[in-house]
Amino acid sequence: MSPDIELICGVALMVFGLSYAANAAFWAGGFKKLMGEPAIAFPTFLLLLICGMLMVLGHNLWVPNWRVVVTVVGWAMLIKAIGFLLFPGMMRVYAGWPDARLALLLRVGGVTWFIVGGVITYFSLRI
Repeated sequence: MSPDIELICGVALMVFGLSYAANAAFWAGGFKKLMGEPAIAFPTFLLLLICGMLMVLGHNLWVPNWRVVVTVVGWAMLIKAIGFLLFPGMMRVYAGWPDARLALLLRVGGVTWFIVGGVITYFSLRI
């Protein structure tokens, strides 16, 4: 089960990262709307909670190699979802950011996630 989770996580991170990097202005506008109305984000964070729990339950490997990255991503998803579900007002902090600043953050984050996803995918296919 664990290699499947690793491959799914790696490919998903690459797709999300590429989308964020290539379409940062589009995503920035959508996220600003989402952050302005946290109640609309409930389904998103519910899905994030479920995905995070599945990753933590199916891949909770604290080992001294690349596989720990998938575990950390799962825990980060879970903690982020719990935080936003318990404290939805936290999202409003980013709602006041200028579009250009949010787009830059999304572009940098997208490139980062693409690289992390590529590394995870590469190593998961080598097993």
